[in-house]
Amino acid sequence: MSSYAAGSMSFVPTEDTEIKAKDSDNSDGSDDPILTPADLQPGLVVAGVDVDDDTGTLDEIKIYLP
Repeated sequence: MSSYAAGSMSFVPTEDTEIKAKDSDNSDGSDDPILTPADLQPGLVVAGVDVDDDTGTLDEIKIYLP
């Protein structure tokens, strides 16, 4: 996994990208709801992304629930 400073980045999820909603009630993330690319709408705040260092593909994205 790579770390990045605050800023703007763009990623395109694939069918293999795991998309999760980050809920403040579960600190370990074990019960994060699984979402679909259709759930990714403008204005959502991204909690984090995991990018495969070898391929550059987006492995996982977590968004904060509104």
